Amino acid sequence: AWVSARPLAPSAMSCCPENSWPSLADTHAPLGASITLSNSCPAYAASPPAPSSRAILLLEDIFGLTSGRTRAIADHLAAEGFHVVVPDFFRGAPFPEGTAFDTLPAYLTEHVPWESVVRADVAAAVAYLKEQPSEGGKPVDVATWGFCYGCWVGFQIGADAELSKHVKAGVNCHPSLVLAVYTGGSYEALVAGLAVPQLLMPAGGDPPEVKEGGLVMALVEGTPAKGKCKVIEFAEMEHGFVNRGDVKDEKVKKCAAQAIKDGLAFLKECM
Repeated sequence: AWVSARPLAPSAMSCCPENSWPSLADTHAPLGASITLSNSCPAYAASPPAPSSRAILLLEDIFGLTSGRTRAIADHLAAEGFHVVVPDFFRGAPFPEGTAFDTLPAYLTEHVPWESVVRADVAAAVAYLKEQPSEGGKPVDVATWGFCYGCWVGFQIGADAELSKHVKAGVNCHPSLVLAVYTGGSYEALVAGLAVPQLLMPAGGDPPEVKEGGLVMALVEGTPAKGKCKVIEFAEMEHGFVNRGDVKDEKVKKCAAQAIKDGLAFLKECM
């Protein structure tokens, strides 16, 4: 059974809004394997049942690779015909549970800076996916799929002049794009140059900036991704529901499953 606690009541500097789902114990028996990428980044990899020309770079939340349903979702996406890899940016030491959230921006800046750590991990993960056996020897197309913090990483990939060339689309479950602001940047800087189509799936409790008619979609209009992004809001859900919500609640279970279906449909349109 999935184990969950009371929803979070984080500080103003948190990536998680009030009433977000907390970290969740991972009780899934993984079907994939722990691997090490070419730059020594640890990762989890799951393979499709047959050679495939589609792959997903799954991006963890701040609670890390072995928290919640992250590996279970990786296995599910692999069963749907995708090569999947989940790099562990935190190297087994994610944001400590119970730590004051106002320390999160400093923690991310110190432990997982984009330029010196995460970008290299992403490049290694993309290279790994590109090397996987494909259907008919076709080039492997890669998409990103993030949860919370991972969506902030996904947007940076989508706007990166080099990495974006290798990515066809991005899926964002309850995106914590506000981290761009908390780490000294801005929504404008994060979205500028976005070249990869994105699906945003905010929960009802997520900030208005990531919802339909919000700042992020307005900023997308000035990028190469104009007209290629969309929003599906799960208004009755709280932040974290897809990979951390308590699926003993039938409504959470149904919405989490629907979000996975919607994400897969978007990727199949783009890939």
